[in-house]
Amino acid sequence: MFSKTYAKISSINSIVDEINKKGNSFFDDEMLIVYPENLKCINFTCFEGAFFHVISGLYLKYIDNKKSQENLKYLLEKTDIYGISPDINLRSHIKTIQTLRTFFQHDILKENKNNRSTKRKTYEWFQNQCGNDLPITENDWKLSLNSILDESSQFFLAILDCVMQISNDEEKKFILENWTTSLFPFSVHDVSEIVSEIFEEKGIEGVNSFNYTKKNYQKFIRELKIYEEPSSENLKRIINSATADLIM
Repeated sequence: MFSKTYAKISSINSIVDEINKKGNSFFDDEMLIVYPENLKCINFTCFEGAFFHVISGLYLKYIDNKKSQENLKYLLEKTDIYGISPDINLRSHIKTIQTLRTFFQHDILKENKNNRSTKRKTYEWFQNQCGNDLPITENDWKLSLNSILDESSQFFLAILDCVMQISNDEEKKFILENWTTSLFPFSVHDVSEIVSEIFEEKGIEGVNSFNYTKKNYQKFIRELKIYEEPSSENLKRIINSATADLIM
């Protein structure tokens, strides 16, 4: 009964693996573009349970994991530039997952503007899939699940197309630098201020802090990615280590 569902989930997992393999080839260190945990092909007993499982897994990939969220945000902008236009609206698909997850996992019984909007959008979406405000039969859940899986497959195929376009782009190096910079919470000027403070603390003279920062900015980005938390304290540790050889 679930063989087609398992096949669709396996296909999505394979596409995500291909996206992450390309990410590894882009950068010297490991770069997982999409949160790598697979949508699991567990032994479903009903399509309703499978639906909730898939929504939770996609929410983790699209929104809950911040690195994955930021990578996808950057790549969605690139899909516009490359003219990648699947049959679905990619951003609307993410919003649908967010709405459905909110509807089923949060208390939306209280009457307020946000809850009314979430309920309205959820009912409209299910009406388009199964003809009811909410699924009633197993077939309703099956239709809704298949729609989500088909949309997700199109979404990740578009993202894979995008990373392949980047791979063949003449401006690939510039694009990848912009990409990593977009994930970095500190601007060149932010880092330059920290470098200037460290220079002063260490008594380093004769080195322009801003020029030093520009020269080493990409290196600092790569090293900060190793940390779970890209905090200013971890950035200071990296800069302190990098400037050790400047002390006379």
